[in-house]
Amino acid sequence: MERKVKICKTVVCFIVLVLCAKCGVPHVDSALAAQLVLEKDSVKVGKQISFEGKLDGYSFKSSNEQTAYVSGKGVITGKQKGSVMITAAKGGQKLQFPITVKESGKKPAMKVCRDELLIEKPIVFPKEENNVLIFTVKNQSKKGTVEKLECRFHCTALCKSGKSAVTAEKTVTIRFGKILPGESVLAYYTEMEGLLSLREVTLEVVTVYSGNAKFSWNEVAASVIGYGWKTDKFDDTGEANNPNASDNPNSPNEPDEPDNPPDEPDNPDEPDNPDNPGTPEKPHDKKPPVIKGFVGKKSYNGQDVFVTLYADRKTAYKKYVTAYDKHDGKVPVKADLSKINWNKNGIYTITVTAKDAAGNQAKRKMKVQVRCLKGIDLYADKILKRIIKAGWSDKAKCQAIYQYVQSHMRYVNYNGGKSWTSAALRGLRYGNGNCYAYYSLSRLLLTRAGIPNIMVTRYPAVPNHHHWWNLAYVKGGWYHFDTTPRRLKGRFCLLTDAQLGRYERRSPGTYRYQGSRYPKRAGKVICSGPF
Repeated sequence: MERKVKICKTVVCFIVLVLCAKCGVPHVDSALAAQLVLEKDSVKVGKQISFEGKLDGYSFKSSNEQTAYVSGKGVITGKQKGSVMITAAKGGQKLQFPITVKESGKKPAMKVCRDELLIEKPIVFPKEENNVLIFTVKNQSKKGTVEKLECRFHCTALCKSGKSAVTAEKTVTIRFGKILPGESVLAYYTEMEGLLSLREVTLEVVTVYSGNAKFSWNEVAASVIGYGWKTDKFDDTGEANNPNASDNPNSPNEPDEPDNPPDEPDNPDEPDNPDNPGTPEKPHDKKPPVIKGFVGKKSYNGQDVFVTLYADRKTAYKKYVTAYDKHDGKVPVKADLSKINWNKNGIYTITVTAKDAAGNQAKRKMKVQVRCLKGIDLYADKILKRIIKAGWSDKAKCQAIYQYVQSHMRYVNYNGGKSWTSAALRGLRYGNGNCYAYYSLSRLLLTRAGIPNIMVTRYPAVPNHHHWWNLAYVKGGWYHFDTTPRRLKGRFCLLTDAQLGRYERRSPGTYRYQGSRYPKRAGKVICSGPF
């Protein structure tokens, strides 16, 4: 009888092994299973439970991330009522843990949990008397949308109090709007007056609004190191660099060679060429140099001023203003900028002077647009440093900017605000917008790259059918620059009127504008058109 029982047990074990093999149930090492401990098999919505034990080498996956999300560190967050299977894998073997998500009775179902939000380390840019805080948030959820998000930072800094330095603290709250699944958004904060030298930035509290739910968590331990406390220039790693370094394509100390500034009628008082131009007559030189370029009425077009100056690029006007003397050749130019308030946006009239070796001096007026340096400009510099190489021509810079804007943005019928800076910020943060946002982001990058550009609008204006694009000054002429994707496809980077007209004939009304309102466009083709 005992022998029959043993035989029956053997048969049963054999049948179980066969069934397991057919069902694909893997053999799990008992020692491996003992490494992981999950004390509870249930979690409430909005709450978390964690695996304990030796987690090194494990990967975790939820059978339904809309019900429960599990992070790479084995933290399980309940999102909505239901049941899921959490799988822990290591070395080809898997362990499975059934989890039940229960209603909390207080909080509705979560759309996005904290482990699905990636908050990158902020970068702190010092600038003159203030600092700029920039950071990015990414929604890594596959389906959940963040309706609103707030991040509160605690900043510690050295400040001036009379003639001594004291430690000061400031709490900064940065708010985001809607963040779609898989979307990254950028924020910057500039209102940090008085914090002259930031020492530490700590992310204190994150508050998330998703659906009808609101969740907050503390991140006191997430201390962030700021970059470049004692310098004004940075590289992509945050390390301080030399503001006069030659690898900075937009260094104000090394302006590019003039891009053939527009000609101006010769000075009527200037004498004809002498019979012997090789004979020096400096002692008899009575005529001042001739200043050409963006001076006088050629420095602006209505409300559009061609040259933009920043506090970190005060000599940018030299690229588009030249002086030539008959005896001395090219003569350096300079301008009195003492009356400019670099902390206030505005249009200023400056006087450009040039003096030859004989002491003859020429003066010309020119209008310049002065922009107060903001966080959006500093972020544009980071983009330009990534996409533009040192020594590139303005044409190559325009082509790189065109490619970046087209690949970074997608078209939606919303501009992001009435001002061009608000629209450009939307383009940077959300990567979308209408043609005004495309124009604005292009304007930001072109301007920071040192390329004069102005706005062109469709004319006559048709309600709900507006269009904006840029005119960019390259190689001594004005060219059309439109990064907005068009229905009939094609590239619209540095085109002449004739090239743009070919598209207009195929799509009437797209590029209809009042040409007499703008500077004369160049006729020489430098880039291929759409057709």
